[in-house]
Amino acid sequence: MSDPHHDPDSSRDDDWIEALLREDAREHAQRVVADDGFTARVVTAIPAPVTLPPWRTPLLVGMWAAAGLGLATMLPDALRDTAQDVLRFIVAQHFSLRDVGVVVLAFAGASWAGTLYALRQER
Repeated sequence: MSDPHHDPDSSRDDDWIEALLREDAREHAQRVVADDGFTARVVTAIPAPVTLPPWRTPLLVGMWAAAGLGLATMLPDALRDTAQDVLRFIVAQHFSLRDVGVVVLAFAGASWAGTLYALRQER
């Protein structure tokens, strides 16, 4: 004799689950403690979350870009010459296409990670 609860051909296969869920809901309703609206008062007293204005992120990006450009133009000649020497050294090296691809992927990954971090929503 097959069990009606597990018979795949039975059209009433889900009825026993529904009955168990209704019984559990009745038991739960009996265990609930009346709070006389306390929960609703507490929820309405919670202040709204502070949200940042939408213009803040583009403004910060612009400010950091301006600061970076200003710093780059104000570098002393010695630092600028050092940077040019490093660039000349890098350009003089013979890199394979794979090496260049790895560096490009690393910079792209770092850029995306920084962008996602900057644009995350605070919760």
